[in-house]
Parts: sequence; structure tokens; C-alpha cells
Amino acid sequence: MDVDANQRDPRPRRDKSNITCYGCGKQGHFKRDCRDRKKDGWKAVPVKETATIEKGIPLIEVSAHDVYESQCTRDDLEDAQRLNANPGNNVFQPNDTLHQNDIRWEGPLDDCPQEDLQGNVLCHPENKYRREQEKRQLQGKKPQEWDDYWNGRPYFSKGRSNDDVDWSQAQTFQIVEGECRRLHPGRADHIQVPWFQCVTDVCGYHYKEKLSNDHWPVRTTNDDGLPKPLIWTFDRGSAPESFLWTYRTVDSGRLRVVPRRAWPEECHIRWTPDQCPSKDCVFHLWDKASREHDRRQARRTRQQQRRAREAAVRARKAQQTTLAADVSNMNQPNDTAEGDASQSQYDLGNDSGAFPGPSKH
Repeated sequence: MDVDANQRDPRPRRDKSNITCYGCGKQGHFKRDCRDRKKDGWKAVPVKETATIEKGIPLIEVSAHDVYESQCTRDDLEDAQRLNANPGNNVFQPNDTLHQNDIRWEGPLDDCPQEDLQGNVLCHPENKYRREQEKRQLQGKKPQEWDDYWNGRPYFSKGRSNDDVDWSQAQTFQIVEGECRRLHPGRADHIQVPWFQCVTDVCGYHYKEKLSNDHWPVRTTNDDGLPKPLIWTFDRGSAPESFLWTYRTVDSGRLRVVPRRAWPEECHIRWTPDQCPSKDCVFHLWDKASREHDRRQARRTRQQQRRAREAAVRARKAQQTTLAADVSNMNQPNDTAEGDASQSQYDLGNDSGAFPGPSKH
């Protein structure tokens, strides 16, 4: 049993048999542990050193100007490599593409497995219009107006009227290969789908719009009679549908839909709600509605206050009229009371001679 307070190092001791002391020249210990150092200037034999720093490498003097040029050159090289990269490596698909030929993503990469983004294409009319106008400007073409652009690209929705819907055989959602998954009424993002692209009759979220517009959308079919998948959808927007879409029935069962300009071009740049000339501008819709509500509330408050003042004035006038009538009645002589007094005197025999006395019966 070891009772020493200083515990020994459990690690094995190092073999020092091949170590030569620089102080005495003997083997078995280091110079720091040497107890018999020689004073005659004994020198150890130099041996090959390991892990030493190579000397003689010239130092390079770099100025701040050289560093700046090097950084710029490096940035230019990175930009060039990025521009010359293979477009097939673009994994993410923009979420506002309108047509199938605009899709750049061509399937998941082998080394990057992920969800298929092609089935979640969402078209924002405003973003689509702006991109197309930028392309026309780069090509040297004249920009198109909003109505001219979208009237040439309308959306046609095939559907049925209210009378043609058989509720005993109502159309439920059926999955079609390659279709946008946002169309499923059970998904949370189904609220982004406009009503004219929802192909589920029993969808409670779009039921009111379908019933009021007398149009229940259905899928189109191909030459073989099979339903075609809807690979993209419009963005429903957050404003009332009458501000965002223009509907027109083309023929039996077809509805022509054209997006409306959500706001004038100048509204999102510099115009205020007071300067906005459009009555259905979505950009200033809520500000205008809030201000109109405040104006109507202030008008109602003023009307209530005016009516209260008029009622108080009428009450004071009625009170004054009643008081004046009472005072006038008090100042007039009482002819009825004087007549009663004269009659009583006459009955007592005043001014009528001697009292005849009690009558004899």
C-alpha cells in the first residue's frame, strides 16, 4: 500500500539510455539533470535537427496598392467563373414563372436530393410584367402598357355553371402527376390559389366566389381524354378580387381572366394616398379606406353633437315658454272670484233691503 502523499505519475517513464548529456558527455540523463558538469568547455557533437525553419527565404514587400489590385482581380475572376458556370447547376426555381418554357430547373441534382420545385410555380402578375419589360428594354424594344401586355396573355378557365353542378357527384380533389401541389385544398398554401384555378367543388375556401361568379372550374383534357395537370398558379393576392381580376365569359363554360394593375406606376415610387388618382388602387386601398372611415366617424360625431345641442335648445325654449305662460296667468285679474263674492253678498241680503227673516213653511 502506497501511503506517500505525493502520488506517482502513472505514465511509464521515458527510456533515457540513448540520451547524451551536453554537460558531462555521459548517457542516461539530460543536461538540466546533470550533477557532474565539466568545466573544460566540453561541446556536444551536433546532430541533424528536425522540424527546423528553413532560412534564407527572401521576404516579399507588398504595398496596399498591390493588395487592392489583387483583391479586385480576384473579384473579377470570381464573377467570370460565376457567369461561365453551367446553368444546369441552378437548383432553385424562381417562384413567379408563368409559362413552362421559362423554367430553368431541370430536375434534382444527384448530389443534392431535394423536393421537386417545378410543381410549386407561383405567378405574380406584377413581377412577371416587370421582368418582361426589362427584357424588352435590353432588346431595344418599346415597353408595353399593362393592359396591352396581359390582354395578349389571358387565362382561360374551363368550368361549369351552378345549374350544371351535380352535388350528389361533386368533384373532389384528385391528384394528377406533375400538377402543382398547391391545388390540394388540405394544404395551408391553398389560400394562395385564386378561385378560378381551384378544381375542387367541395373546397370551402373558394365556394363563395365560385357560386357568385356562376363558374366551377374543371381540368382541361388532352387528345386521349385524360386530365391535364396544372403546373402553375396565379398568386391570389390580398385585396378583394374585384380590384385584381377582370372576368368575361367567352362562351359556354369558358371564363376569360386578365389581371388588373394593382396600382399605378407612380404609386409605389412617390405618390401619397392624397395624390393617387385611381379609385381602386390596391397600393393605397387600405390607407384610403382608413381615412374614409375616420372622416365618416368624425361626421357622425359632429352630427350627434349638433343634434344634442339642438335638443337642448328646444328644451330650453319649451321651458321658457311654459314659464312665461305661468307669469302671464298670474298677472291677469280673476273675474270669476269677484263674481262669486258679489253673489254671496246678494244672497245674504246686502243691498236688498231688510232681511225678511226665516221663511215659514
